[in-house]
Amino acid sequence: MVSKNQHWILLGIRLIAALAVMLSMWLAWIGISGQQVPGCGKAGCDEVFSSRWSVWLGLPVGLPAVSLHLSLLLITFTFSQRVPERVRMAGWSLALILAASAAGVGCWFFVLQWWMATICFFCLAVHLCGIVLAVILWTQAQINIRQRVAATCLGGVGAGVFAVIQGVISPSPAMQYERVHRAVDEVPWVMQSSTAPLDPSVLVMGGRVQIHLNSRPLLGSPEAQHLIVELVDYTCVHCRKMHQQLKKIQCQMGPKFLAVVLINVPLDPACNRFNESASQRHADACGLAKLALAVWRLAPSRFLEYHEWLFEVPQIRSFVAAKQQASVLCGRVALDQELRNHRLEMILSENVDLYGLAGRGIVPKLILRDGILHGKMPSATALQELLKVELDDRAG
Repeated sequence: MVSKNQHWILLGIRLIAALAVMLSMWLAWIGISGQQVPGCGKAGCDEVFSSRWSVWLGLPVGLPAVSLHLSLLLITFTFSQRVPERVRMAGWSLALILAASAAGVGCWFFVLQWWMATICFFCLAVHLCGIVLAVILWTQAQINIRQRVAATCLGGVGAGVFAVIQGVISPSPAMQYERVHRAVDEVPWVMQSSTAPLDPSVLVMGGRVQIHLNSRPLLGSPEAQHLIVELVDYTCVHCRKMHQQLKKIQCQMGPKFLAVVLINVPLDPACNRFNESASQRHADACGLAKLALAVWRLAPSRFLEYHEWLFEVPQIRSFVAAKQQASVLCGRVALDQELRNHRLEMILSENVDLYGLAGRGIVPKLILRDGILHGKMPSATALQELLKVELDDRAG
């Protein structure tokens, strides 16, 4: 590249590639750490990052993206006229192959997000960088048309291989068990924000947390063989799937096998200090949590019905519809009075405290006697097998 115009084009290629590298590194870190993606607004970044399409051969997809765009960025330094012509031509071809691969993978993820009906804008920004780089390199590459076509086809094949491996070979993200230990002199943190009697109770998280069963909604019998604690949010897509999976397990194994202590953790920063980014998807999370707790306190025998109603459809129930349904179960006057009760705020505050102790991040989470299950399971059968192993081993 000699002319001033070509100099600026090369600079633009490098800047776009560098932007893609930085975004990919950040998204890879999000995938590894399990943190929530800030600033996604109405988008479903958390759903994208917790889906099976967020990994490739067990690695966050951001890591291959970093390797690809960083390689492309480094290759651009072979475009200099000071580099031997053979090396320079090879550099142009290789850069176009990588850019075409990035563009093809970007189109693949565009289709996936459309199919999932959710969007991660930061992910789309990386894919858009790849598409723009492919277009620029196709028009500016100092190689003949036959070489451009060959490089583009090779890049397309690479993208196809990536998609096939991800769709067929890469495993779905599975729940991971994190063992938790209590220090010798550590006193268990007690959850008891309730006017109900405080016995019996259960110790979880290696004995670090004590939860009185009458202080929170309990799905199942308090005399069940195993008790687990579920952290959920009524505006969480994967919590809906987990609810159905646990419900299926309870039906299959019988009422005496498993009971679930329900801890509602709204993901809206308005009532969750550990969540810094506001998302329109979770805008009604605090209100729905209060409504559920109000129904549980006013009409405990109707809580399961209300809980099922909130989760029975794929769409998030609106606060208006949820309040109307709660009024049917409890009465509007009693419900309005209970919603003004400061004790609801106390219960939610304790729920959020437990969420912080459990590592924050995405929900659902299952808290067992000796640790925490993070992530999501592909099926109720897989979750049932995992729970049987963990619960039976810990009980033995």
